[in-house]
Parts: sequence; structure tokens; C-alpha cells
Amino acid sequence: MQLNTEVNKVETNITKQATSFGIGNFAIVMDLLSKLYSFPKRTIVQEYLCNARDANREIGQTRRVQVWSPTTDDLNFRVRDFGPGLSPSRFMDIFIQYGESTKRDSDLETGGYGIGSKSAFAAYDSFTVESFYNGTRYVWVCYKDEEGGAAVDQTIEEATEEENGVMIQIAIDHYDIEDFQDAINRATFFWDESEKPTIFGLPENEFDAKIEEVNSTCEIWSHFPSFLQVKNEKAVLVCDGIPYSLGQLANKIVGFQKLVNHTKGSLVWYTSTGDLTISPTRESLKDTDQNREVISQLFLTTTAEVEFKKDKVFDGITDLHEILKVWEDKKGIYNIKPTYGVYEIRDKELYHKEYFGERSYHRRNTSNLIAYDSAGGRSKQHSIPISYVNKGVIYYDDETLTDYKKFRRLKNEALETAKGIVFIPVLKNNKHLEVAKDLGAIPVSQLPDPPKQEREYNSYRSFERDNKDIVVHYPSKTGNSPHQLYFSQMTQMHIYLEKDQPISYDMKRFIQENGCRFCYVSKTHIRKAEKNPKHFKHLNDYINEYSEPAEFFEKLLYMKVKEILDSDITAWSEDWKRFDDRILKTVLRVMWDGKSKNWHMTPHIPDELKNKIARTEVSSVTVAAWEKVTDYLEKTYPLFSCVPHYKLNKKAKTELINMMNVKYKNKQQGN
Repeated sequence: MQLNTEVNKVETNITKQATSFGIGNFAIVMDLLSKLYSFPKRTIVQEYLCNARDANREIGQTRRVQVWSPTTDDLNFRVRDFGPGLSPSRFMDIFIQYGESTKRDSDLETGGYGIGSKSAFAAYDSFTVESFYNGTRYVWVCYKDEEGGAAVDQTIEEATEEENGVMIQIAIDHYDIEDFQDAINRATFFWDESEKPTIFGLPENEFDAKIEEVNSTCEIWSHFPSFLQVKNEKAVLVCDGIPYSLGQLANKIVGFQKLVNHTKGSLVWYTSTGDLTISPTRESLKDTDQNREVISQLFLTTTAEVEFKKDKVFDGITDLHEILKVWEDKKGIYNIKPTYGVYEIRDKELYHKEYFGERSYHRRNTSNLIAYDSAGGRSKQHSIPISYVNKGVIYYDDETLTDYKKFRRLKNEALETAKGIVFIPVLKNNKHLEVAKDLGAIPVSQLPDPPKQEREYNSYRSFERDNKDIVVHYPSKTGNSPHQLYFSQMTQMHIYLEKDQPISYDMKRFIQENGCRFCYVSKTHIRKAEKNPKHFKHLNDYINEYSEPAEFFEKLLYMKVKEILDSDITAWSEDWKRFDDRILKTVLRVMWDGKSKNWHMTPHIPDELKNKIARTEVSSVTVAAWEKVTDYLEKTYPLFSCVPHYKLNKKAKTELINMMNVKYKNKQQGN
């Protein structure tokens, strides 16, 4: 590429010879040159690919450049051209010299600054150059030396039958694979088809953008592929197959914003080498007067053509469906909002200027459209998605069904097809018939009537209606607390009375200890309780049905005493989980109340049940055994009988017993 350099004319009256500046520490200069790139990996790929293409151009080679993309199995990036190759003298005098280039006399080649061949140092410490030159193969290893500069070693010189050319090889890190693959796609995407390289190991990219040709040098793209890395850019200039974003230059171009307002997609201009001035890093365009003038001229020429093409998009089309088809094809290219009579298209939605839409929302005599989603949910909306038109999912009211039947059929259709549908209600002056014809709508009466289903209880309303049929009132300290109960979820027997009927505290406690629950039921719900004997029983019935065997308590007491004597008394006393057993509680109450022969007449037995319990005498054997257990417990745990009066958990009770017993024993020993 011919460089635009300015020659300074110097006038001086000094006769002594001038002294030129030099480079004192090359390592520092090389480090600065290596840090010039904003996107090192992307630029490395671009530089070596362009150099390979230039080498082919130099001798008119038609054989394509070969590129090996790095993969997880091979972490080497390779580029092979079939140009003239590098002789040892050209390698030493040109290739490894900063600022030296053979490309400044022609615009047929890219580059010319003499730094691209060393760009690998921007991200890596070494790379390999393999040259095939007139039957000899040369291999040089370029690397950063210990002082921070650059050095090169020739490792191989041997005869070869390979065709002339150069291969560059760079070993990369595994986490750079994706960056290099994107960079290869980006650098070669806009190359001429005759020059596009043969690429190995690169996954294929699917690109489905719509492209509108404005003229021979400009195109409008609906979107760019991600690997171009020009996201949110409205314009890209392609110079000799390499894309450059405008960046800050866009704000300085006359007419840029006007052109952008006409397009929905992004603009791509194609220019030749030499038309624009590229920065030395070849990553961006220079902000020069020449560049601004060239780009402004391109924009002015393109604006008129874009306006003309945009205005002619819908010429000659008189059918709504054809307009929608053309809009679907051009929506990503031009910024268009087509209208057809009373219809207007905006943001993938179809609006009616008079009967539905944003403008008609607050007018009288207008109706909202009704939409059903795939789950059968119903909502109001003021537009119709373009994708629904003429697709068999728009229905209109033909006034032959009741509202209940219409909406039942629409909901069933949405659920059966798992698609969204739109319903057009009756509009003023029967305009809904005209709208239905324009949109290809179907009469709602043509939908099949859904079959009647047996009553199920899976919906919330039916479940609530059939299962939450009774209200009970649980007594509490602050009054009676009402609760709504579901029969299907009840597991506990309820002993009930009508509200305000008396019941003793002992009776309520006894009911609770027997695994039931007491409640009051109002007069309006008494009948429901009577019809559900599985979960409800009147208190009088509960008392009448209650009975105990005559020898119940004596057998019970003897059995528990024998169990205590046969087991470890300490382990048994600490097993407080047994207190959940109603029988065991009865036995322990006897011990706590002393050696009373009337143990079955304790206050915990409600008066209503005293006449239901047999008054049998306790045998002398049982009493003797019980006294033995009682004496043993009082001797081993003297304060044991004090503990059950406190509502403590198992661990707390055990610790309290041990603490009291230790203190008691220490006190008796005089401590």
C-alpha cells in the first residue's frame, strides 16, 4: 500500500552537519511497538493472513492461501502462502527489520509500515518462520531475548521439493482458541471469492442475515455475524477485504445521522486500497481530512439511493397479505412503517386506526381484541401479531353462539393446539366482518364444541366448594377461634358440641390425651358434622361409647411395674419419650400422687367418665411390687417426683434430674 507521507521543507542558516536521532535501548522501543495493538490476537491473525495474500499477489499466484486454525488437539496457528518465499538476505534485511517493507510502491498489497511481520510479539514470546525458497527449506525461530529485545536463530537449512512460499507458526494458549477462530473468520469474511483461503480445523458458521444491495459499493445488512466484533455499529467500511468500524469518525461525517434514520440494518461500504488512510496498527481508520472527505462523499451518494429504494418498497402492491410479506422481507433493512388503508404496521404488530389499536383505545364504540395464550389464559390487547395473519389462529364473532359457548370453544382451541389465538368481537356497523376478511379470520362457530367432562376436583374452585364445607371453633384462652376445614385433608377425630354448651376442663384434657380434638360447631354446620361420622362425633356419643375392661388398670399397673423391675431403672427413667404414652402417664400419676389405693380416681379423670371406669381393688402383689419400685426411685432419685410438674423437653428434664440428685447427695454427705 502506498503510504501518504508528508515531506517537510527545512530552511536553516546553520552550516554544520545535522545529527540524526537514534535508538539507544531497542528493548524499550520494541516493547512500545508491541503494545500498539488494542486487539492483539485479532490483529496478529489479520496481519499474517494479509501478508500471505500479498505474497500470492506478488507473483500472481492462483493457489489459495492455507490456514490451520488452532484446536484443542493442536494449539498452533499456521498460515502458508505460495508466494516467492523468503531468501536469507530478504529475511534478514526486510522481514525482521522494523520499518522496512516491500509494499510501499503499489496499492495492490496491504500494509507497508514494516511492523506486521513482527506482530506475534504483541501477545507471545516466540514464533517460527518456515521459508521454501528455490528448493531449499529454511527455518528461523524468532523470540524475545533476556534483555527484552528480539532475536532470531536459524535452526534448519535443507533441500526440499516443496513449492515456494512461507509458513508462519505461532503456539498459542488453550484459552485463546476461540479468539483465534473468530479472528480468522473476521479477517477473511470479506475477501474476494477467488482469494479466500483454504481453512482447516475451523467450525462452520451459519449466517442468515438479509442483504440489500444499494449500489456497487454499498450494501445494507440486517445484522452482522458476531465474529466481526462490530456490534451496535451502524456502518462498516471494508478496505481490501478488511472491515473497519467508523468509531468516532461517524460523528464528524456530514449526513451520517440522516442516512441512519432511513435504515434499520447496518451499512457496508467497499473501498479499494489507497482510498483511505489506515492507522499503522491496521486496526482502525485514521481521523484525517482525506478520510472524512472520502467517507462524506460515499454517504451523500448513498443517502439519495437509499431514500429512493425505501420509497419504492411497496409500489404496485394493493393486497394486505403481499404488503405483510414484503415487510417481513425488508423489516431488517429499511426503517419503514407501512400503512394499508386503515391498517398500520409497527414493531411486528398490526394496528387498526379506527377500531382497535393505540389510537382507538380511548374512543367510544370500539372493542378490544381478546387474546388466548397457549395455556388458555385470556387477556385484552390492541394489536394483532403479524405472524398470526392468515395462519388460521384469528377468529371472529359470527353472532351465532352465546358468549359462554364462544369463549369455551376458544379456550379449548388454545389448549388443544398449544398456540396463541386472537378473537375479534363485534364492531360497530359490522366492521368486524371486513376486518375478518382482510386478516383471513375464521368464524368462531366453526370451532368444535369441546366434549363435556365429568366433574373433577383438580381445580381450585371445585376443590374449595366440595371439600371446605364445615367451620369449627377451637376453644382458646382468648375465645373460640374459627377454622375452615377440608374433609379430604382431615386425619384427626373431632369431638364436638354446639356453641355455648358447657364442658369441663378435665373432659377437654382427657379428649386431647386420647388422640382426639374438641371443638364447637355452629347450628348451620351441625348437619354436615353429623353426615361425616368418620371425622366428627358428638360429645354425648363419645361418653356413651367409652368403656374400659374391669381389670384394665390393674393389669396395666402390674405390667408396667414388672417392666420397670426387669430393666435398668436409670435408663428407663431417662427415656422421657415414653411420656407420650397415655398408659404410662396414668401409671406415673400414681407414683407422683403417693401410695394411694384410689389411684384411678385422680382429678385427671373427668367426672363424666368416672362411672364408666371399673372400681376394682388393686391386688396385694401389685401394691407390694409398686411400693418396691417407688422406694427404689425415691432412694435413687429423691427429687424425681418434682420434675413432671414442669413443662420441659427430654434433655432439659434429664439434666435437671441429675443436677438435683447430685446436689441432694452432696448435701447429705455434708458438702
